[in-house]
Amino acid sequence: MTALQELSQRLGLTTAVDFVGPVYGNEKWRMLAAADLFVLPSHSENFGIVVAEAMAAGVPVLTTTGTPWRVLREERAGWWVAPTEEAIGGALSEALALSSQEMLSMGQRAAFIARERFNWPAIAGAMRSAYEWAVGGGALPACIRFPSPPPQALVP
Repeated sequence: MTALQELSQRLGLTTAVDFVGPVYGNEKWRMLAAADLFVLPSHSENFGIVVAEAMAAGVPVLTTTGTPWRVLREERAGWWVAPTEEAIGGALSEALALSSQEMLSMGQRAAFIARERFNWPAIAGAMRSAYEWAVGGGALPACIRFPSPPPQALVP
């Protein structure tokens, strides 16, 4: 039994929480489409493809600042909060207080972002602009983000 399963049992949540393990293919998409909210707390993710998949399924996402998903907050497609119990709990409370229509609107924005930013032409264009910048300098492409301010060694 995992630590989370033990905690669920200790808190009396075994009838409210399911640990289903890995899910693939059509079953994964069915489960995502049936979700009201997707939550991925993390201290470190380089991308988190599961976030993009949830967005593509039209599900609002709650994730933490250990992930690169600032767009969720910027575009009101979900929550991007500090990886603390307080911040995650606050975002969960906020999500649970929203109406079905508000959650649906957030999910629609998430799906739009996924379609616009994560299709192959958009990815290819971002890669091209990154390589052109790396070779020739010029303005920093929008697909490349550094901490503020960017490291001086990388500023042309």
